Amino acid sequence: MLNKFDGCAHGLAAVCSFVTLGLVALTSAVDAAIYKWVDENGVTHYSEQPPTGPKRAAQLPIQSRPAPADLQGSQDPSARKTWQQQEAEFQQRRVEREMQRKKRETEEQATAAARLRRCVVARQNLHALELQRPVYRITEKGERDYFDDKERQQALQRMRELVEEDCESK
Repeated sequence: MLNKFDGCAHGLAAVCSFVTLGLVALTSAVDAAIYKWVDENGVTHYSEQPPTGPKRAAQLPIQSRPAPADLQGSQDPSARKTWQQQEAEFQQRRVEREMQRKKRETEEQATAAARLRRCVVARQNLHALELQRPVYRITEKGERDYFDDKERQQALQRMRELVEEDCESK
């Protein structure tokens, strides 16, 4: 004889089966173990299943740790950033880096141009000093003050140093 509760009992059994399966799966996930063993060739193996046969395996303890806060996100939903905000911040940082790079390149070009100008002037002065022609400087009064031999040698040495300093490729 059929009871009016037979259909309900059958449905309840199905629900109980799913709940039991879920609990078993959850328990097996929580109680998962890692086994470690060395085979006959000396190779170390790690597995979630113990080795088959007479091999001896050590069960390694598993310690679950909570994910770091930065990976989980902030507990405060208003403090979390949307992907659009993160993208905007990334683009801003990229633009700032590009501006810094261009500024650095401009400064390097200006420095190189100044070195080149100093190099050209130093080479011209060195050439003039090496020609053995009279060399002079203009004083504050506007008069010519000619170099003697000692001053010429000092000026030659200084111009050689400047040429070496500013004209050598760096």
